[in-house]
Amino acid sequence: MAVDNRTENLRKLGLPEAQLWALTYLPLVHVAWSDGKIQPAERKLILMFAESDEKIDEEGIVVITRWLGKQPSRYYLRLGRVVLAEVARRGGPTGDLGEAGLRKVLTRCVKVADAAGGLFGLVGRIEGTERDAMRQIASELAIHPDLQDEDILKLLAEDG
Repeated sequence: MAVDNRTENLRKLGLPEAQLWALTYLPLVHVAWSDGKIQPAERKLILMFAESDEKIDEEGIVVITRWLGKQPSRYYLRLGRVVLAEVARRGGPTGDLGEAGLRKVLTRCVKVADAAGGLFGLVGRIEGTERDAMRQIASELAIHPDLQDEDILKLLAEDG
């Protein structure tokens, strides 16, 4: 979608332009909801990441908390990824997200999945629905087109 559509897409998402950076947390929320419920450890980790992010203000925390409280629709998640990918390619008011920023988003997705059920870095403990969600996110955001379990283990070892 073209940059010209970003304002319209943000309106559809119910987000003002000032909360564009909150979209970097939508993939984490997607992974957390992928099994149909948010685990307390997932919620805690996502909010910890957001509260320590200097680009997220109180309104951004409210947005993220809303996503954690009610599962976003598939359409909403997809539209959020479209806007996020566009921001990564072309920049936005909060600065350039770029490839490094998207990789950080994916690394944090892995950390969220691990918080729910991973144990000692064993990918087998991360649910299949979470792996599927991470693969979809990685592919659609053009971070890692063919995410495999060994890639997930490498991301798990990275700082998020």
